[in-house]
Amino acid sequence: MGGGIFAVLGLAVQITKGAAPVAFLLAGLVALLTARSYALLSKAYPSRGGTVTFVNRAFGAGLFSGGINVLLWLSYIVMLALYSQAFGSYAAGFLPRGYQSLGKHVFLTAAIVLITVVNIAAAGFSEASRPMLSAATGTACGSHRRTSSYPSAVGVGR
Repeated sequence: MGGGIFAVLGLAVQITKGAAPVAFLLAGLVALLTARSYALLSKAYPSRGGTVTFVNRAFGAGLFSGGINVLLWLSYIVMLALYSQAFGSYAAGFLPRGYQSLGKHVFLTAAIVLITVVNIAAAGFSEASRPMLSAATGTACGSHRRTSSYPSAVGVGR
């Protein structure tokens, strides 16, 4: 489901009027189907591009796929803002009342800065460790041979 569950839990309970477990079960099923789709697409089109690669493969590199990719990028910014806002609000709740407003902004800003630093550091680590990880996964997975006995879904992975 993701980090949004922490940001909208109270609102979900209020809107569903006691049916929040059913709503979360349905959301979990949708997330499971989405995760399966991503796994199959990642296997079929191995790339560092992720969703951008999938959109470009499906619609070609053009104006439409470019627009979708920009919207995807903007949605990541909105998610970061939502999670940071929720974290700031929750963390500030542990402060005395007089400091909660300022604390909320401090925690919110700290969350954004921390996530940015982790992403920058992870990108550098990922580049530096690529040869070692490629060798390890190639050995562990038997190079690139297909080891599953399950049939591929609609030609994915063939």
